[in-house]
Amino acid sequence: ILLGASWLAGGSVNARGDEEPKADRTRAGRVVHAWDGCSMWSAILNVNYFGPPNREIPGPPAEFSQRILEELVDEEAAAHVDAIAYCLFTAFWSDVPSSKLTDLFPWRPPGMDEAGIDPLKVLIDRCHHHGMKFIADVRMNDRHVARNGISKDHPEWIILGSANDYALEEVRNAMLAFNLEVLDAYEVDGIEYDYMRWCHMFKPGEGKQNAHLLTEFTRQTRQQLDEEAERRGCDRLELGVRVPQSIEECDYLGFDVATWIKEGLVDYVVPSDFMHIDMNMKTDDFVKLAEGTDCEIYPAIHNRISMDGPNEHYRLANLANMRAAAQNFYGFGADGISPYNYQFAFERRAVAHRSSAYAAYMWPAALGWLRELRYPDEVSQRDRHYLFYALHKKSR
Repeated sequence: ILLGASWLAGGSVNARGDEEPKADRTRAGRVVHAWDGCSMWSAILNVNYFGPPNREIPGPPAEFSQRILEELVDEEAAAHVDAIAYCLFTAFWSDVPSSKLTDLFPWRPPGMDEAGIDPLKVLIDRCHHHGMKFIADVRMNDRHVARNGISKDHPEWIILGSANDYALEEVRNAMLAFNLEVLDAYEVDGIEYDYMRWCHMFKPGEGKQNAHLLTEFTRQTRQQLDEEAERRGCDRLELGVRVPQSIEECDYLGFDVATWIKEGLVDYVVPSDFMHIDMNMKTDDFVKLAEGTDCEIYPAIHNRISMDGPNEHYRLANLANMRAAAQNFYGFGADGISPYNYQFAFERRAVAHRSSAYAAYMWPAALGWLRELRYPDEVSQRDRHYLFYALHKKSR
């Protein structure tokens, strides 16, 4: 109750329950919240993708689902989130019913398809109602799941078990064609390429030699977005990229971030660990690349602490930890933050059998943390707890 009351009021509550004065909010970083639709629907709508649901969906289900989707966006707006980057593509599964290239996600808000209500349009309209942007997040080579859509017909594309080889023009063209399907069907405000799912676009060790292919692919994406912006009569549609947290990793994997920024191809870059909060990532290296350009840097904020199970991996970062990370990022010159897998703060409310790495509370109060992290001056005036853990001790 105290958590919810404090963030809704815009101030904070100390250990005695006294409200503290509001911090200066004259400076504001941008918050781009990356949504994992599967996990969000499991947490909030209780779809049974992860196992038997814990409760029934009240009828009529389409009306219930639409109301919950709108309330989800309402809570994001109350948290001062600037944009939602919604994952609508994974391994040639997508949330686009009209797509000729993908299969439809198996997790869908209950009742909406049967009622002819498009969940994406509901989310986009609600974002625009609040003056928030809706960005189409595309997981570029996710290996969580088996192959779907047209990729099932192309075993010659396969690398690393179930990923696709971007050295092949056919793969790159298929991704560009999906972009057009999205832009034709929805009033999205941009596209984000999530290269962190799962980093390898090429066979291991072939990233550098193929970097020019991804750069040309990025140029083609920029052209698609510019043509769509012209058609709509707006200034620009955004292109964001989510990449590893060091320039060395990016170079090895074929992500020529320096060229993408220099040529004005990307509007923002999100340096990120794969799954854990990295307070000490060299954000300033990316900031230096963006100096003198319009590109902005939004380091990722994760919930989890490290891959040192069964200890730190089963702990979630608290607000003081997130403040510490944000303080470092802003100190290094970041323009904002981008929460990723943030639903771990409340996901187990629907899936009670899952591990303690999934909290069963904190909805929607956890979003209040984002509202605070948006403001560098507020972050700097409150308790911060810095963590120094090896992020990946295990071989995986």
